[in-house]
Amino acid sequence: MTVPAPSDRRLYGDRRFDLRTTTLFFVLLALVLCLVASVARIAMGMVERRPEWAGLLAVLIVASVFASRSRWRRLSAARCARRAAEALRSCPQSHGSQSRRQARVTSAW
Repeated sequence: MTVPAPSDRRLYGDRRFDLRTTTLFFVLLALVLCLVASVARIAMGMVERRPEWAGLLAVLIVASVFASRSRWRRLSAARCARRAAEALRSCPQSHGSQSRRQARVTSAW
């Protein structure tokens, strides 16, 4: 009895190694790294020459990051608030005086 040949299963059937795509990726990566290095060098020069303006720029950047937080965080907080409100609505209603009496009795033991 012969063993069947293993089937060539690929996760991505149409995706194969493409030299052009790989080259383009690394060229774009090199451009981004050069841009980041240039911005960092300019920022360091600005800090050395005008530290007050650099501090003001840093404060503005931090403020803009906090102001433009992604929307999913706000929706996530709203979702948590809704869940908490639903949980409070679904809990059984107890009368205030009875629950206080029960609390006193249980705390005495």
